[in-house]
Order: sequence, then structure tokens, then C-alpha cells
Amino acid sequence: VVYDTGYPKSYPLYETFLEMIKFAKYVVPTVGETVDLGGGVLMKFFGPISKYRGTKSDENNSSIVLKIIYGNVSFLFAGDVEIEAENDLVSWRGELKSTILKIAHHGSKTSTSSAFLDRVSPDIAVISSGRGNTFGHPSGETVKKLVDRNINIYRTDQNGTITILTDGNSLKITTER
Repeated sequence: VVYDTGYPKSYPLYETFLEMIKFAKYVVPTVGETVDLGGGVLMKFFGPISKYRGTKSDENNSSIVLKIIYGNVSFLFAGDVEIEAENDLVSWRGELKSTILKIAHHGSKTSTSSAFLDRVSPDIAVISSGRGNTFGHPSGETVKKLVDRNINIYRTDQNGTITILTDGNSLKITTER
């Protein structure tokens, strides 16, 4: 099964991706949809929020946002959403609370609002950004918000590949460097 936002993209790589998955089940999830992955693992969708189509940050704010829950451990994957979509997401209140937050939009200053962080209240944040990227991701402002909340930070630009294993109760985190 391939989950996609359904947001039209005119990138050659995306067209290649669609060609490669033509035999898979293609699904555009709906907000609030929950999928039972088996073995006690659930996946709940909080986005894409369709109202952002046609706006300045439509592609980012139309990202898939999902939470994976396994026992007492949960992961919130915030895609590339920016503050506008985060403001809508905070209405999910307690459901956003997650053990691990994959920081949105590579830790840019246009995401990871204080209100969103307070709702998610993660123990661990993972920032996916390339070393020496031209955008300067992650933003120092975003990192400061995490540090001020005593959230443990893992960054692909510093740590390389980050692997998180869980049995639903405990976590084991390993990094490439």
C-alpha cells in the first residue's frame, strides 16, 4: 500500500515513482483515518489537510501527517507542514502527544511552532536535514525551542542515519555517527 497526499506534482522523479508503484494499492488517506498495521501497531492520519491546496505553502501544508502507535510508544511524522497547518493540527489536543516527533520541514523556521511542540510534548525530536545544506536547516530558532523544552535531539546532519527500535515499551536509538 502506498499512501500519498494526492497533491499533484510535476516533478520527473514523482512521475517515475507513480510508474513504479502502479501495481500497488494507491491511497489518499483521510484526516482521522486509522489503519491497523497488525501486531498491535496503529497508524492514524492527521493530514493532508486539503484546505491548503492553492495557497502559498500548499505543497508543504498538504503533507501527510501521521502517528504510529505501538504500545506505550508513539511516533508523530509531521511531513513538511508549516505553522499554518500546525495551527490546525493543535486542535487534535491529546492525540498529538507522542514519544518521538519527526520535526517538520527539516527544522526550518517556518515550522515547529511553540503551540505545536507543547501539544506533541515529545521526549525525542528527530530532524532530517543534509549536512551543510544551502537552506541552513535546521533553524537555530527551532533547535532552541527543543533545547528549552529539554527534548533530546537527533539530527541526520550530525548523527547520520538514525535508527529507533521499540518493543512498545522501551526504545533503543542508534546513530551512524
